[in-house]
Amino acid sequence: MKTITLKNDFHNSEVKIRVRDFREEKTPAGANPTAAQKMNNMEPIILSCGQLRRIQKELCGIKTCTCGGVRGIQDLLTIRGESFKFSEIEGTYDNNGRESYAVLRYRLNI
Repeated sequence: MKTITLKNDFHNSEVKIRVRDFREEKTPAGANPTAAQKMNNMEPIILSCGQLRRIQKELCGIKTCTCGGVRGIQDLLTIRGESFKFSEIEGTYDNNGRESYAVLRYRLNI
């Protein structure tokens, strides 16, 4: 497990969440992947509904606020010597309109 810190600089708050270990697809021997290929090889981080609710509650928690939750400069994530920066949190919904899980995305810091 790995701990990630997400921040909100408007409310001066932060939340630490534990996520599964990151994996990357193996690059074939002798291949020299481009930055875009490296970025696409990083699997998105899947968050549970509970983790997403906790992130939203601890970073803001005000239903009528428009701060956006995760906001401001985030810590870089380093995997196998490559630095990635936070990109977005994207929620997915079931047929009843309830969140079923969320995807936390990072992109290569170039």
